[in-house]
Amino acid sequence: MIQTTEPLAGTAAAGRRPPLRFEGWLELLRALSSLIDVGGVPEPDNGPSGQGFRVGVWGTEGEIKTNVPVQEEERPMRFMMLVKASKESEAGMMPTEQQLADMAEYNEELVRAGVLRAGDGLQPTSKGARVRYAGTKRTVIDGPFPEAEHLVAGYWLIQVSSRDEAIEWARRVPFEDGQVEVRQVFELEDFGESEAVQRHARLRERIEKASSQQ
Repeated sequence: MIQTTEPLAGTAAAGRRPPLRFEGWLELLRALSSLIDVGGVPEPDNGPSGQGFRVGVWGTEGEIKTNVPVQEEERPMRFMMLVKASKESEAGMMPTEQQLADMAEYNEELVRAGVLRAGDGLQPTSKGARVRYAGTKRTVIDGPFPEAEHLVAGYWLIQVSSRDEAIEWARRVPFEDGQVEVRQVFELEDFGESEAVQRHARLRERIEKASSQQ
């Protein structure tokens, strides 16, 4: 925790800042960094997230104001937009030329915006299968599967800055009926730090390296 004393008498007139006390090197380094960047003193933010810092900015009378939030760098988020299946898609009905053209235009918008990471349509479940697990037992169930509205007929993988942005892209899908489900993808950072997570990180690096060489 960073502690500050009340402004001392005469400090404003003398143009001096009140003395500061810091508990630990980490708090001191954070304060120095903030003083260099914005001329203020950071203190813990007690907002809903309980994370981050707020900057205490020096006022004209030497007092410290703490109403200037430090904006944390936004971490890109990946979302899957899952296209729910229909009786038509499960029957193998192909899209019309106009539907293909509309979808191409939408995909081009995603590419121009730099958010598209992957996207494909899926064949009907009659050409697929399910594997059911029970302990060490594995049971293969051939399609087709009932309840088409609970199945997936296609997907997009996008990387955006917020859930709202992902939803907005889903709203712009050129469908006249049906539905698209928006789901956020877990990132390795969400699982904290561990040896298992590091193994996944190394695998990701290998995959990215192999993809760049293709």
